[in-house]
Amino acid sequence: MIFGRKKYKRTFKSDLVVLADLRGFVYETLQETGCDLEHIQSVEMAAHEAGSNIIRHAYRQEPGRNFSMEISVGRGEIRVVLEDQGQPLQAAVYDKGRLDAMTGEELTAREQQRGGLGLYLIAKMMDRLETSRSGPKNVLEMVKRLD
Repeated sequence: MIFGRKKYKRTFKSDLVVLADLRGFVYETLQETGCDLEHIQSVEMAAHEAGSNIIRHAYRQEPGRNFSMEISVGRGEIRVVLEDQGQPLQAAVYDKGRLDAMTGEELTAREQQRGGLGLYLIAKMMDRLETSRSGPKNVLEMVKRLD
């Protein structure tokens, strides 16, 4: 059973090879807190896609940059917060309502692009997405309810 809210934080390099470590961090953290496998896999996939977006788009695969991930579990939810100092996020791109409403035609068009479905997957895996800019930092907060 999950009680209280404990936070776990880790910093990652801006290199696509760290995505395996990122997924491992999510899996081990959520397993340790007692989350079920379905929730773990959803958050793991969303975190992978969000980390990939930071590396590919915010940092444009520029080596030597860092981003952080904080995971907290409690009060009936899993909260994942990613922070980077890359190109500013376009909040409209992460609008969960827009992503959830994508039609089959829009999805087919996105599949034909290189990538393109990551944000859609994040929106489907998580219950809430919020983006903000705090000084030089992009902040992406993703929430998965445990009900």
